[in-house]
Amino acid sequence: MNLSKIILFIVFFSYDARLPAQDYGGTGTIDMPSAYMMRDGDLKLTLARDFVHEATAISYQVTPWLQSTFRYTGIKSLNNTGRFGSDWATWDRNIEVKITLLSETDLRPELSLGIRDIGGTTVFGGEYLAASKTLGSFQGTLGLGWGRLSGGYTLDNPMRHVSSAFESRDNDMGRGGKLATATFFSGDSVGLFGALTYQPSGSPVALMLEYSSEAYGSYELAAQSKAFTKINYGVRWDYSDQGTLQVTRQNNDWAVSTSVLLNTKEVPNKRPSDYRQLTGAELNEAGAIGSDINRMILFDTARRGIVLIDGAISDDQKEVTLLVGKSTNHYWPDVIANTLDVLDLHLGDEAERARLIIFDEGYQQYQIDVALPERGRQLSQDDLVFSPLPETYHSNLVNDGRWAPQKLRPDLGIQIRTMSFDPDNPMRYWLVLTSNISYALPKDWSVRGAYEVTLYDEFDDLNRGSNSVLPHVRTDQDLYLKGARHGLSHLYLSKRGNLSPELNYEVYAGYLEMMYAGAGFELLKYDPFDRVAYGFSFNHVQQRDFDRDFGLRDYEANTYFVSGYWDSPFYDFNLAVHVGRYLAGDKGATVEVRRALPSGWEVGAFATFTNVSAEDFGEGSFDKGLYFTIPWSNIISPRLARRSSHKMRLIQRDGGQYLDSFMGNNWFRLQQANPRTLKENLERIINND
Repeated sequence: MNLSKIILFIVFFSYDARLPAQDYGGTGTIDMPSAYMMRDGDLKLTLARDFVHEATAISYQVTPWLQSTFRYTGIKSLNNTGRFGSDWATWDRNIEVKITLLSETDLRPELSLGIRDIGGTTVFGGEYLAASKTLGSFQGTLGLGWGRLSGGYTLDNPMRHVSSAFESRDNDMGRGGKLATATFFSGDSVGLFGALTYQPSGSPVALMLEYSSEAYGSYELAAQSKAFTKINYGVRWDYSDQGTLQVTRQNNDWAVSTSVLLNTKEVPNKRPSDYRQLTGAELNEAGAIGSDINRMILFDTARRGIVLIDGAISDDQKEVTLLVGKSTNHYWPDVIANTLDVLDLHLGDEAERARLIIFDEGYQQYQIDVALPERGRQLSQDDLVFSPLPETYHSNLVNDGRWAPQKLRPDLGIQIRTMSFDPDNPMRYWLVLTSNISYALPKDWSVRGAYEVTLYDEFDDLNRGSNSVLPHVRTDQDLYLKGARHGLSHLYLSKRGNLSPELNYEVYAGYLEMMYAGAGFELLKYDPFDRVAYGFSFNHVQQRDFDRDFGLRDYEANTYFVSGYWDSPFYDFNLAVHVGRYLAGDKGATVEVRRALPSGWEVGAFATFTNVSAEDFGEGSFDKGLYFTIPWSNIISPRLARRSSHKMRLIQRDGGQYLDSFMGNNWFRLQQANPRTLKENLERIINND
């Protein structure tokens, strides 16, 4: 499911709407921004519609002092009477950033600086300096705007006194995609804007009044038959603690918007357990504590979404060793908490120590040594010690085959998918019946596959074609979507494992994705206790036929990347740089920045720069986009533990393309089991909060 569809889906399942969103996303009043920020880690989704525009915006509070917004805005086309019709003349993508200069105190206001379009076409480009203050039930904002925000009551641009370069503004940025620094805070004048909101304490309703400095373009004003006004007003309804709806009067026309706020930092409570005390007969059937894991432990951990890959109990029954994985439960702190609960219930008084070896994504990672407390004493943080795996880790366990994970894992489901940013139809939907299957083979090999049947689509008018001068490694995706209503998504053989405690590997061969078949491998030099890791990946691939059957086309490519990773100590940010060769033969580097929170959320961005020129790349100049991983258990139900990942490219071109699932993703996948992440939640884990 794509993020634009999710805006509509989770409007009733969001968390908090503490700060209202302007129509352009971010924090503000109606059209105008404010100086305020959201809470650190908040993700706000906004939909707005006014007399000429339709805007979808995703805002994220990157740090306490930095807010970012991605928006996609449509402008209606003129009909034969010179009025705005139902069609769209153009759609514009842009990214806004806002930083806090001064925080609000009892005496001074909040002060922030923002840039509305840092690298787009500047159709909506504008910069602002805003000051906001809250006094009782009133919240006010005053600001100066440049570019798109320089209409209404104007003043001379104060930046002209800094340099003559700020005296004029070039609003023609062509196809966009480049950092528009030459236009920032430039122009002969600035606009003055202001806003006032009144919301009595405890009331869900707020009244808003705004003086706008919006400088509508000549095209937008051409069909505006009513008298132009800079005064906007309206009412906002916080229909619950979960979202807002506001109706406003702007430029003598009605407008409506809704926004939803998600707290990505909120760690969910411990997942409810399905545990029930076993009867005496069941205990006898399970068997007594012996030389390996008994059936009681196996049975109860399996019911809690935990997979015991392997295990052993010492001859004197004082120490138990478990190789612990996860299946339905995708939140690692709960895996550890539930495993400790099971051990406490079923181990005898003679048991003194437990060793949990973390097994994630097919790799053994590290161990947690647990000093089991005497009966009646609460487990404390001091009882758990995280440590690297010993060199002889693989010989410490005894596996008689009874504790292997489930071999066959079928999965049948229906998915709603979307295609974004096509100007002919900005949001296309299709409904797919997906049959997934994985089968565990001996020696850690497995087969993974999926077959898809399209139940409904909107591809009949999908006829844009590709104008790329590069090999069509991705821009022919339309032909795959229209080539067959059903087909093979993927089917390949793979193996993952450890060459040593700090060297992981993966090899694979087959039909890897919708567009490519081939073979490859990835090596990852990774010590979970070190913030830096390194990797190398190689793929030889060949394009598949458009009918998504077993046939292949002529185009072949080799891709290879050297990767470096850093688990930074700042705000849970993970950084990666991949340098190498891409599907179209171009060479360069991909930079990824993701905020990987202990809650299971990941929010980030990526950009790829290669030796393909901006002219050859086409619209957008270089590949870039946003990345989201959503833990659905946090939003809908703690029993729904799935996490889904979404990569949203601002425009699909052929430069800087790679196999998304087979280039440097293993390190990111392993970060949810990062020992530092688990340690941050130790107090909650051991107290079962």
